[in-house]
Amino acid sequence: MSPERPKPRSVLLVDHTSKPGGAELALPRLARETSLNWRFVFLEPGVGDLPFDSGTDVVSPVRRLNIIEQAVHLHRLLRRNRDRVVVSNTLRAAVMVAAVKPRGQDHVVILHDGISAGSLSILRRLLTAAVFSLGVRDILPNSAWTAATVPSRYRHLVRRPVYSPSGIRGTSPEVERVESPRLRLLSLSRLVEWKGIHVILDALQLLGPEVGSGQIELTIAGDNVMGPSSYRDALRVAAESSRFSVTFLPHQKDVAPLLESHDVLVHASTRPEPFGQVVVQGLAYGLAVLASADGGPAEIIEDGVSGLLHEPGDAAALAAAMRRLVIDPEILPALGAAGRLRAVDFTDSRCAQLLDYALVGPEANFEGDHT
Repeated sequence: MSPERPKPRSVLLVDHTSKPGGAELALPRLARETSLNWRFVFLEPGVGDLPFDSGTDVVSPVRRLNIIEQAVHLHRLLRRNRDRVVVSNTLRAAVMVAAVKPRGQDHVVILHDGISAGSLSILRRLLTAAVFSLGVRDILPNSAWTAATVPSRYRHLVRRPVYSPSGIRGTSPEVERVESPRLRLLSLSRLVEWKGIHVILDALQLLGPEVGSGQIELTIAGDNVMGPSSYRDALRVAAESSRFSVTFLPHQKDVAPLLESHDVLVHASTRPEPFGQVVVQGLAYGLAVLASADGGPAEIIEDGVSGLLHEPGDAAALAAAMRRLVIDPEILPALGAAGRLRAVDFTDSRCAQLLDYALVGPEANFEGDHT
């Protein structure tokens, strides 16, 4: 029996887009912390919205390519980098890699979405299954929930969760927030319907007269980076009828000032969030975090200790959590302190170590190992 082939320490990561979604924003953070030799390949031009440090090995075409040109471009890159393990960061990238990679080249898929009807269309679920059937070495889920959605016939490929770097560089210094007579709520996400920003506005509408209009303000930061503008427009219309102050901000490259100037991070996704980078960011900055009780956030937060969980899509339950924080503001410091401790488990260096180990360390099957 021949000895097991050592895993390469050089990695080529493929992503179909350079738009700043959560999976893409994690990559510059990974590049700063990894101990491996990474080359980041994008199938569309321009990575200016992704804050890679100078000197990072980033490859992207100089012009927009059609799908055939992308396949040819990627095939050439993979052939020139046969000594590297190939990591797909998105489903579209994984489909392309599976179709054109040279025989025998290791292919690892980072799974950022649950393989379920609520998360992916039937076509995308079929494409995912096709990729898994075409010689994938490992599937690296971004949470235990994501791992649990992988069909049973592919479970042997699933390794322990590898969390996305969320910009947490270590134990954040305790933020001295300027006092405000209002409870300052922050929503920080893309403006797409399943993120549930409308649920936050509905919850505000359900707050009774015991919560005065001057006691709460809401900032909605984000944009329709990867979706239509109709949802954003509907949110603005709904906000105009709110008795509370609602401010809209575009996508923020640097979210630290917002996290430092608010009291509460509100996460309201109506379907399971696969991981929840923004939840970890809120915890790290000592905000009280209100999050949907499903997917990654339910694994990250201990309800009543490091945050408050509510049923996804339940505006009344979210309103009750908001009301609790207004009536009993002494809860805020305790939630914030416990949240900062929990966020230490998700520092960028720890997340990069988990991924590096998954790529080159001893194999560890996910089943039975949920830590």
